[in-house]
Amino acid sequence: MSCLTPLLRSPSRSSLLPAELAQIHLNISQNLLREAQLLAQVDAIEAECQQAELEHRSILQEINSNLTDETISKFDTPISTISTIQVPSPLIPPLPSPMAPPLSSRGPVMIPVGESKELSPSASSLLRSLWAKIGYEGSAFSGMQVEISKELSRADFARFERQMLLIAAEDRTFKTLMSEREIAKNAIQSAQKGVEKIVLAKDKEVQKSKALNEELERLDQERISAFRYAKNAEEQAAIANLTAKAATAVAVSAVNSHPNTPRLSSYHNPNLTSSSWASPSASYAHSSSLASRSPYPNHSNIPSSSSYNTGVESGWSLDDEQKLIAKMKERKKEKMISEERRALNERMYSRLELEKLGANLPSVSRNPSPSSNQQYHHDHPPTPKKVDWNNPLIGSSSTTAKRY
Repeated sequence: MSCLTPLLRSPSRSSLLPAELAQIHLNISQNLLREAQLLAQVDAIEAECQQAELEHRSILQEINSNLTDETISKFDTPISTISTIQVPSPLIPPLPSPMAPPLSSRGPVMIPVGESKELSPSASSLLRSLWAKIGYEGSAFSGMQVEISKELSRADFARFERQMLLIAAEDRTFKTLMSEREIAKNAIQSAQKGVEKIVLAKDKEVQKSKALNEELERLDQERISAFRYAKNAEEQAAIANLTAKAATAVAVSAVNSHPNTPRLSSYHNPNLTSSSWASPSASYAHSSSLASRSPYPNHSNIPSSSSYNTGVESGWSLDDEQKLIAKMKERKKEKMISEERRALNERMYSRLELEKLGANLPSVSRNPSPSSNQQYHHDHPPTPKKVDWNNPLIGSSSTTAKRY
């Protein structure tokens, strides 16, 4: 039990290490071995008790075989007053008793007797039966007393006392072993419960760590996807900027190649370089100039006075162009608002997740930042290229309307 005392007194069992668990199992096995040894000792003591009982029975059988079944014939003589009774020396020398010295060393036995008394018939019959069963002889109380003194002088009180002490010791040993067994059983049960609690706590910790790992992996994937989304948006913005600049350069070169139109520069005209839309009159003039141009270089490109009327007769007016521009601006504005809302929702969700897990992950911006390539093109605008008028897509009015 001394090896289980630190385990039972430990305040927190959830902080035990595998070495301590192994020590607990070793202590449990040692207690089981000790219990088995105690049970073996109990079995040996029980065997000794049975052997002592058999010896006792054999002694009783021997005593009964030595006794006679003679009955007493006379019990009519009344008991007289006796001052002293001399005890004769026994034929067999008595064994020394630890309780008291032998009767021969004490002298005559003094038996105080009062007035003469006669026994009742029931008492007389009971004494007759007892004396007959024991085998004593004598017709008076004095004879019986003499026989009793003889038996007492022959009795081995030391052996009897040893047997009684042995029985008491066996009883105490058995009770002690039973109490130790109960204590060991309770300690083993408490240790097993503690081990089960430790195993359950470890399982819960493992499950919690798995859940946290999965959550971290999910957040890492979201961070990577957000980074990729921002990168793609940045690339798309750069491509769109390059495309717009190229289209502006092509349009400027086309306007400048016309002989009767003033020279335009895309680097000084804010309507061509900025991302905002041009005025309706400028856009209409640009579209009409492109529509009046022939796709073939041998044809004359002199603008006629009927070009404006041709645009009006075809069903395209300034009001329609303004409506189209307003609709496109509204769509662009709605798209930007929806993108900003979605980015804001994603940021709020990621921030809540980060606050929940207590991690300080770097926040990824959804707004694309200008790249080095885009900055280079902004600082070094492209030179206007020569327009290939052999391409049928340049001079057609339908293609120009679809572009803008």
